[in-house]
Amino acid sequence: MGEKQLPIEGFDYKAFAKNLADQVGPVLPQDFADADKQYIINIVYNFCYMAGEALANDTTISFNADQACIVTQFIGEWAFHKSIDVIKSGIDPQFRDGILQKIAFTVFEIAKTAIVKNMAQADMIAVVEFQVKKAYNEALEELHKKGVLNDEQVKEAQNHSNIDEMAQQAAQQETQA
Repeated sequence: MGEKQLPIEGFDYKAFAKNLADQVGPVLPQDFADADKQYIINIVYNFCYMAGEALANDTTISFNADQACIVTQFIGEWAFHKSIDVIKSGIDPQFRDGILQKIAFTVFEIAKTAIVKNMAQADMIAVVEFQVKKAYNEALEELHKKGVLNDEQVKEAQNHSNIDEMAQQAAQQETQA
């Protein structure tokens, strides 16, 4: 019999995933259709839930609650931003999940590795962002090769960056204040 993995003390991934998904609603683009808004909330919840569960059941690492929260939160944030990008880009709903899963998997692996390597948070943020952009572009290129997206659609999708747009808005608000 294998050793039973102890849960990560203080890490309730079910509640945490719900909490992150609940935070998404108020910051969604107002011009999005209700179905798209619900899609994003569901993606954030599902990806955070799966990531939290995977961390809680991973016997190869021993993360504390803070570390597990960091990885899960990274996934929530990137699922949020990139799901907005694929919707704004007009990517067909049937292809959104594949793109977002690739990104979530990338974030999960990179963030986990960054924590194991004891990376500084600023470095972790930078490396995760770099790898997300790479995974996103690779996913778009795969769809382009399959003939699902044309050149213009790929360019359009690459030009959308909700995280950059939100950072710009925050900077403008700071300047005005």
